[in-house]
Amino acid sequence: MTSDAASSGPLEGRIRGWPIGAGWIAAAGWVAFVGLAIVALGVAGANHRLTPGDVTLAAAFLVFATVGAVLASRLPWNSVGWTLLVVAVAAIVQRMVGEYVASAASGASLPFIGLVAWVDAWIWGLSVGCAVVVLPMVFPDGRAPAGNLRRFAWLMVALFAIAPAFSAIAPGPLPGLPSVDNPFGIGPLAPVADIGRSLLPFLGIIPIVGCAVVPLVRFRRAAPDERHQLKWFTLAAALLAVVLLANALIGDALAVPLAICVGLVPAAIGIAVLRYRLYDVDFLINRTLVWVPLTALLGGLYASLVALIQRIFVNVTGDRSDAAIIITTLVLAGLFTPARRILDTIVDTRFRVNPPALPRSSAAALALDDAALERRVEEIARRVATEVVRSDRGTIP
Repeated sequence: MTSDAASSGPLEGRIRGWPIGAGWIAAAGWVAFVGLAIVALGVAGANHRLTPGDVTLAAAFLVFATVGAVLASRLPWNSVGWTLLVVAVAAIVQRMVGEYVASAASGASLPFIGLVAWVDAWIWGLSVGCAVVVLPMVFPDGRAPAGNLRRFAWLMVALFAIAPAFSAIAPGPLPGLPSVDNPFGIGPLAPVADIGRSLLPFLGIIPIVGCAVVPLVRFRRAAPDERHQLKWFTLAAALLAVVLLANALIGDALAVPLAICVGLVPAAIGIAVLRYRLYDVDFLINRTLVWVPLTALLGGLYASLVALIQRIFVNVTGDRSDAAIIITTLVLAGLFTPARRILDTIVDTRFRVNPPALPRSSAAALALDDAALERRVEEIARRVATEVVRSDRGTIP
């Protein structure tokens, strides 16, 4: 990660000087997440509302909490780790208060239900806002971009904050529990409350799309290391966006894959920020561009050939035959290698990936074994001594 020593140094010193230390705060946040997750999932299970998607999503936010705690403790002056931790804790608080409100809606008599339902009305803004608005803005160096881009990013944050803020002060029934009015609702807003609620989706979509532009602009201005970091983040975010769209189109049937993709985002951030083999993302993208089309091509050919050959068998023999599957498998086995080579050529030509060059010192150390290196050092020392004597005496010994 690129960092400005002049700017991060004093802040780093202040954070390390905290009474209990950034590491302890991060650890406390992680423990709080785990405790709240156990309670929330336990209540959901007791009420028979726990699904595999819920468990997978909780595991995904556990990745958020874990990566956030690690980054916050190792790089306390970088806001990326703290943002991940806030996303995880806010998300599990949202789930816990949601279960509390759902129990009250089912007829249970619970204390402080008005306050809890009020928190349920706006807490989503903290988790979602940090995840989809703040995180793209501060990744990877932990600071908002400079210049006009920074002003634009903060404008998007403020625009997104309008929706949860309005939910917190809008008068009338609370969304999760219509039988309870908002205890903090402001009466004069009543005439525009309905209009405000209808505009909330647009106030959320615009900042999300706007902040998605920030990493793209950063990429154009970034140094090589930061570009690699942005590639990891963009790859995970793009995969999440595709699965999210597919899940919306087919009626929420991809809850588990969607939750897995949610967990891939903090995992990619952790890899990128800690600078672990950043150049491998180019190879990963390259192989993805080969194997995804290859899998789709072979899958489509398999389905088409099986249907075609089965139709031929039915027309000739009057019955279906397993030979269609055998013939199709043999055909695809013959097509696999040529198809892969063609896709390899296309991808390598248009998206060529060059392995990172080793520094000269590293290349020299790898080129020579210990004995050869020792002989080379002795030879250089002998030449230096000879040149020194020549310069002093004017003769070669």
